[in-house]
Amino acid sequence: MGNLKNIIGASGEYLCGIELMRPVIASACLPRGFLPGEGGCLFEALHFGGKEPTYDYVVYLLDATARRLGPFFFLQVKTTLKPPDITGAYAMRFSAAAVARAHAMKTLSSWASLIAVAHGGKRSM
Repeated sequence: MGNLKNIIGASGEYLCGIELMRPVIASACLPRGFLPGEGGCLFEALHFGGKEPTYDYVVYLLDATARRLGPFFFLQVKTTLKPPDITGAYAMRFSAAAVARAHAMKTLSSWASLIAVAHGGKRSM
């Protein structure tokens, strides 16, 4: 069963990445630079791979020329074959240690960004 869980988890991660990087058709709600009728990708999703304990992706917002803009976020993907409950919700459980690790990474990421900007550098992540 362990290998099946890994395969199910990996498939959910890859499907999420594909959906995030799906080209969209330009409209008024897209960032500046997208021409009418011209499509493009809004996000670049970089998969960490392996069995990362906290995050599966770092996702960047892209401009019309596919350059990374400043905003980014981390994403953890959870995949299940279980059906939702009667309200349509899925029961996802996170341990206290996993939540603390996510908060610590968020804080470290914020500090790294501030340090890079303070030193005139660009964020690499």
